[in-house]
Amino acid sequence: MKVRYTRRAFNDREAIYDFLEERSPNGATNVQRAILNTIHVLETYPRLGQRTELRTCTS
Repeated sequence: MKVRYTRRAFNDREAIYDFLEERSPNGATNVQRAILNTIHVLETYPRLGQRTELRTCTS
């Protein structure tokens, strides 16, 4: 499975990295690593989570 970002999600991710980079470069690296590791897990095990009807994104 290939994980794809919506434009909004990609921009949010970049804004988070930029925000953290200014305050804590190590924190930014840790968050980036955690997000990338989670994406890798989702690519490897796409059925890992539980399906819900909850929708938090409007775009």
